[in-house]
Amino acid sequence: MKKMIPTQNREKQILYILSILILFIFGFNNYMQEWKLSHPTTKTSSSSSSFTKDPRERTKKQQYHVEVRHPPEGVGVPLVYEHIVDVVNRPTASYPPGRDDKKKGKVRRRRRRLEEKEEGKEEGKEGEEEDAEVEDADADADADADADVNKEEDTDLNDLIKPTTDIDEKEEAEEETEEEEEEAEEEEDTSDNTAIPIFWHIERSGGSSITRVLGSCLSLVQASAIPSFYNHPLPTMLSVARISDQKYVTVDLTAPAGIHHAKNTGLLTTFHYLTDLIVTHMPYTIAQDLLDGEHKGRLFVLLRHPIHMALSLFNHLQHLPQHHPQFDGTLKNMQIHDWVLHHPTFPDNILLRTILGYNHDPFPRALTEVDLNTAKYILKTKVIIGLLEQKGPSMERFIKYFMWDDQSPFQNQARVDECMERALHWGWYHKSPPSDYYDHFRQEVMNEESSLFLLMKQKNMFDFELYEYAKYLFWWQGMELELD
Repeated sequence: MKKMIPTQNREKQILYILSILILFIFGFNNYMQEWKLSHPTTKTSSSSSSFTKDPRERTKKQQYHVEVRHPPEGVGVPLVYEHIVDVVNRPTASYPPGRDDKKKGKVRRRRRRLEEKEEGKEEGKEGEEEDAEVEDADADADADADADVNKEEDTDLNDLIKPTTDIDEKEEAEEETEEEEEEAEEEEDTSDNTAIPIFWHIERSGGSSITRVLGSCLSLVQASAIPSFYNHPLPTMLSVARISDQKYVTVDLTAPAGIHHAKNTGLLTTFHYLTDLIVTHMPYTIAQDLLDGEHKGRLFVLLRHPIHMALSLFNHLQHLPQHHPQFDGTLKNMQIHDWVLHHPTFPDNILLRTILGYNHDPFPRALTEVDLNTAKYILKTKVIIGLLEQKGPSMERFIKYFMWDDQSPFQNQARVDECMERALHWGWYHKSPPSDYYDHFRQEVMNEESSLFLLMKQKNMFDFELYEYAKYLFWWQGMELELD
């Protein structure tokens, strides 16, 4: 037995050293992979240029290192979204058009006044010069007292007057052509400026922060669902109500009946223009029932990772008060595994179903690759993408794209920045109530190799791929639309 002890200790030491080496190699390999992802190589072959026309090639060669599957050729947008303006057709003025027309009219009137003053000054100088020349010619004619000389002076005067009249006629013709060109450009520019911005508000994805910035910091009037009218009948006449520091149109766009009521009462008619944007959870229904050929829209959204969205929803449902419409007493002490496996409130590819209008089906339909590719193409062509993980830059993109820079009630830019900082970031990490259990399953969900993460990914595999494609579009739009 005494001889066996050293050999056993030696074997234990060898196994211990081998295990340390294996762990070191495994950790070093993971470190190198993460380093390569965070430091993508930009070297290209000499035969290919650093800039290519295809944005997909640029993403592979320069910045975007995550492989995404693009929708195949032949995929189109459903007819219901035909009245949503393509993202590449950027607006040239903010909505509603009347506001910018007034600004353009003031600028145009000031420009014309300045031009008239300058023209009057130039005409006065030219008249004085002509009078002086005439007086000099008359004096010469009286001194010489020669009729032939007078005729020559008359012809000289006519020659002097004719060029000036010709120049005036040319200037007037050029001004008329410039005015016609400006009017034609204005008509072309305002062709899509009547399209109203539509914010697709996804539950538990930071949409409330965006609407708070739009309402409080930029003082935009929202058409969504006025809080005080949740349990009251809507008025027959549209009006704007102020609640706290935000303004709402008296409509309810959370249900199809409210959307029909808003259309019948003329929410989007040129007579009203009461609202600056629409906030909705149902972009498909809005595009189908509210928009038409004369009243178009522009869609934008803030997206969140499907796992993080589901985690926030579970924590939210567990802490609802009993008087809340979504309160479910069975969720109070439910384990998250049971919620994912069995409870109907767990989101089942909610992004894909919402954008395709499947979220109101009485029985959840089976999703296919065709649905996924169609949703990708809708996001690519019809939706301005924002990401919750890039919340500040996303808000800046929305403001720049829709030209909301000068809409704030605060004249001091520092006040605007402080308001936006408050709405977007202050207290964001303290919204969820403290809970040891919440912290525990949050850590488990964040682990991509855990059984819970894999289970949630399996049940939301379409939303997972759609979100990864949206991350690519976020980068692509920033480059192609020059929003960064």
